[in-house]
Amino acid sequence: MRLSIILLVLVVCMFLFVKPVTGFDTGETYIPIVFGHKSQYIPTPSPTYTLEPTATNTPTATPTPTATPTPTPTLIPSTDTPPFIPTNTPTPTLPPHPIPSLDELVMESILSPGDLSQERIHFYSRDNFNMTGWTLWWWDTVDVNMYLIYTFPDGYITPDGAWDIFTKDDPDSYPYLYMGYDFPLFNQPACIILFTPQDEYFRELCHGYVYYSDMEIVALNHDSSPEQEYVAIRNTGDQTINLGGDCNGCGWHIQTDNKLTYNFPIGFTIDPGMTVYLYTGTGTDNQYSLYWGLSFTVWGGDKCAHLVDKQYTEIDVMCNVP
Repeated sequence: MRLSIILLVLVVCMFLFVKPVTGFDTGETYIPIVFGHKSQYIPTPSPTYTLEPTATNTPTATPTPTATPTPTPTLIPSTDTPPFIPTNTPTPTLPPHPIPSLDELVMESILSPGDLSQERIHFYSRDNFNMTGWTLWWWDTVDVNMYLIYTFPDGYITPDGAWDIFTKDDPDSYPYLYMGYDFPLFNQPACIILFTPQDEYFRELCHGYVYYSDMEIVALNHDSSPEQEYVAIRNTGDQTINLGGDCNGCGWHIQTDNKLTYNFPIGFTIDPGMTVYLYTGTGTDNQYSLYWGLSFTVWGGDKCAHLVDKQYTEIDVMCNVP
């Protein structure tokens, strides 16, 4: 009985005062147990460890950039009013030739007014001109309105000489053109105005009016020397007449039969009862004598001198008698 008590006391002391010992070879933990004078090592269970997964160096995927949305612009109405551009309007073709001068393209007269079968505008050109884009307007001098009456066909080239535009409706037959009306246009006073492709005024021809009946040709003298050859005009009325107009070529003219044209100088006037001599050759202009500046004569043979006003209406004519 006494021996059992002693063994129990020894076991209790062992647990209280003896530290565990780690094995040298296996790394296991042992508790020494003393039986008499010998010690015996009893392995103790090793602690259990939970292994955490090892982090791998997996490359991080590059994120796909998100497209930045384009902001919608805010439309601000313009304060400027844009020009009106009609739709389906063909671009006008400008003539390849330069705009002719006033004495190169002339509306000479309106023939057979009131007779639809023969009524026409008589033209004369001194070269070939492309009339694409040119227009004719009818100016009603009674109600002071203008009306577009004709647009020249694309590609029409004037002859070097005389040509006509008829009022009636017929197919064009070069060099003659037809406006396509079934009634006459010139059975009353009116003016025809010719505009360029750039809608610029070029010239006009009026019908049904008497212009400056007081102006007339009073002499035509042919001579072998241009400096001695002349045509004389007189103002037989009681008012001063501006023959020169306000721009070059805008006034009155003297023409030969083949349309060689002299333009009176800008601002040149002729007083009542006054006679002015236009010499063919060269010289210095004055109030009574003007000089054409030609090196040859023009009134020989049966040639005629034509006095034409600023609308290219013939006012008077005189022919030389050989």
